[in-house]
Amino acid sequence: LVLSDGNAVLGLDPDPDRRNYLWMGDFSEAEARVRMNTAKVLVGEDELREAVLGVTTRPAALSKLCAALSAAPPNSSELIVRAFVEAKRAEAENRVIDLLACDDSKTNKERGLHFRHLL
Repeated sequence: LVLSDGNAVLGLDPDPDRRNYLWMGDFSEAEARVRMNTAKVLVGEDELREAVLGVTTRPAALSKLCAALSAAPPNSSELIVRAFVEAKRAEAENRVIDLLACDDSKTNKERGLHFRHLL
């Protein structure tokens, strides 16, 4: 069993009959709240919870954040959450910039132009 992102195919068995793909989508906000409650992180810190839910509801990202918060010293949760939120926002901004970027290749140029048209 390999639990990973869709691009990590190197760990899969080469026999296609032994493969079973499982796609796990994002949590709903309610499911993300339950995940944080189960991990007992950010209890009573509604502002920090809302900041997290504003940038991601992906199970893997929330699990990493919950693990970091659980292992962190007391009174450091705000710093950890703020760094997490800033990193996620920067990642999203870079993805949008990449979508808008147009280079010399026809495929990327068309993709960038189509995305700009959508905006």
